Amino acid sequence: MHSENLLRVLREEYREIPGYLVGIEVEKVNYSLELSKTLKDNFSEITKKVFREIKRIIGDINA
Repeated sequence: MHSENLLRVLREEYREIPGYLVGIEVEKVNYSLELSKTLKDNFSEITKKVFREIKRIIGDINA
């Protein structure tokens, strides 16, 4: 599965699983236990956007 990405596999093999997938596109692949500088610098804004999107989805489901 080296050339497959997670989203493609989920779409093709697990179509019936209800839910949402939230991901962040990588800027650069590197071996480290640390977050990248870009991710560290934008972490607060990213979490706010994800939280707003989750609230929107929940609102749509409950509507």
